[in-house]
Amino acid sequence: MAFGVPADLFEQALDDVAKAIGISSSRPEKIIGRGPDVLWLLPDGTFLVIEAKDEVELARQEIYKSETEQLLHSLEWFKQEYPGRTARPLMVHPATTTAHAAVFPADGRMITPDVLDKFTASVRNFAVAVATQPISSMTEKFVYEQLEANKLLFDRCWSGAKKVT
Repeated sequence: MAFGVPADLFEQALDDVAKAIGISSSRPEKIIGRGPDVLWLLPDGTFLVIEAKDEVELARQEIYKSETEQLLHSLEWFKQEYPGRTARPLMVHPATTTAHAAVFPADGRMITPDVLDKFTASVRNFAVAVATQPISSMTEKFVYEQLEANKLLFDRCWSGAKKVT
């Protein structure tokens, strides 16, 4: 997972990583042609509606109206498909400031390159810890401890996500 890779590969990586750390994930836009790029269902029942703009120029300073509209459309899709359920909007984008005409969800968060790098490093450290553990001594407790040590428990995933101004 890195900025600048083709969108389909990035979105698939988000889907794969979620499953590797115990989070249910799907790609509605790819599967049915509507909805967010990636949808995570956290163990507490909360959904993360994720729109990935990883191919955006890293030097860009603003989030365009068309990009925020896509996230808002995905949230509306979510409300129709999952009435009564809770969603948290996330956008993967290098900027944290909206363009003049853009409206970003008040409770939304941004995954910037630095946040993504930290998350990717945590996933890598988790994978190494699990891969180097002898299979005979692999326990649920050990996996949980590694998720916790690497800040990958569902309530801490993307904890460094930034507010949008």
